[in-house]
Amino acid sequence: MLFYWHGTGGVSSEFERMAVAVAEGIKAQNGVLVSFQNTTAGDLYSGTLIFGESDLKIVDQLVACAVRDANVDPRRIYTTGCSAGGLFATAMAALRSNYVAAAAPNSGGYVIKPPFQNDHTPPLMTIHGAPGADVVIVDFSQTSASADQYFKSRGGFVINCNTGGGHCGGGPLASDIWAFFQAHPFGVSPEPWSSGLPAGFPDHCSIQ
Repeated sequence: MLFYWHGTGGVSSEFERMAVAVAEGIKAQNGVLVSFQNTTAGDLYSGTLIFGESDLKIVDQLVACAVRDANVDPRRIYTTGCSAGGLFATAMAALRSNYVAAAAPNSGGYVIKPPFQNDHTPPLMTIHGAPGADVVIVDFSQTSASADQYFKSRGGFVINCNTGGGHCGGGPLASDIWAFFQAHPFGVSPEPWSSGLPAGFPDHCSIQ
């Protein structure tokens, strides 16, 4: 099951160009993809108030129903998104750490440190552009680095990908995100990529 969060001014179908391989992978496995258009009450976890913690109450219900009624594997619930949606995907990984298996924000990270729901720290793959180039109000290379440090400090497995480009440039890494998700069901142990990233993974990605 995938939760995709779009950027400020974006639409719920944004995943069709930003996360194509992920969406195709979910559909090929008869999974469920959810992408919200609007919010119940936005807050600064999304930076620009387009999504907020109250939306996660609906997410909780959707997860419960999908596991009960749609044969969704409760160990394979993931999140990603771009810009404000990337910020919120990162926040969701912490705020719902009791069931999020892994997160891969595209120009995300956080501007406000979210509390973790429990002791589990989902694996995190942050994708961003070059410092000073991936900037929309905030520098997303910095917000990504902050999230990397936070998740790693809790013992989480973290990958950072600096595309060297501009904002939300992670679309071409969608197949790598899908590989990351596939390798990281909830609570996987030992870490399958502890000895290095798989062959063919982009050179601008590294384990933190």
